[in-house]
Amino acid sequence: DHRSRSSVLEAGCAVSTIANNASVALFIMDDRQRCVFMNPAAVELTGYRLDEVQGRPLHDFVHHTRPDGRPYPLEECPIDQAFPTDNRMQGEETFIHPGGRFYDVAFTVSPIPGPTGRPIGTIVEVQDITEQKALQERLRLFARELEAQVEDRTRDLLQSQDRLRAMATDLNLAEQRERKRLAMELHDHLQQTLVLGRL
Repeated sequence: DHRSRSSVLEAGCAVSTIANNASVALFIMDDRQRCVFMNPAAVELTGYRLDEVQGRPLHDFVHHTRPDGRPYPLEECPIDQAFPTDNRMQGEETFIHPGGRFYDVAFTVSPIPGPTGRPIGTIVEVQDITEQKALQERLRLFARELEAQVEDRTRDLLQSQDRLRAMATDLNLAEQRERKRLAMELHDHLQQTLVLGRL
């Protein structure tokens, strides 16, 4: 009995050490989606301490407003659907900092099974992906700019090609006219020579 109690305490200490040193924000929600645990990374990410958010859904603090200013009801939030549906949820959302700044996050929400197998809460893992999203946007804009430059260069090349074709056609026509003119001159000269030779 003493050994099993010691193992449980050691396991609890290991879990606490892992959670407190994780770089990802970790939250534990109870069966009413109220926050009952936040690791230091979660405090740093959200700008809230556990004692500030306890007793209410975390959604009311960090996910209550959409970036366009419209309210984001709890019942529409995919993060809060993991518990009632008993399914793991993953995705990307936008949180709001206490100062009003929005930031993009990637999340994974996993139900915590109770002794009967029914969920008793959820574990929420969240990472700030604002910089990653900004980099993706810069890459998208760079790719669009490159595509525009390639289109411009292609258009310029096609126009140059058309001009070269037109010049080649004009040159060919001029060459044909000159041949025709020379042939006529030669013909006329020969005819005059023949006429003069008969006289």
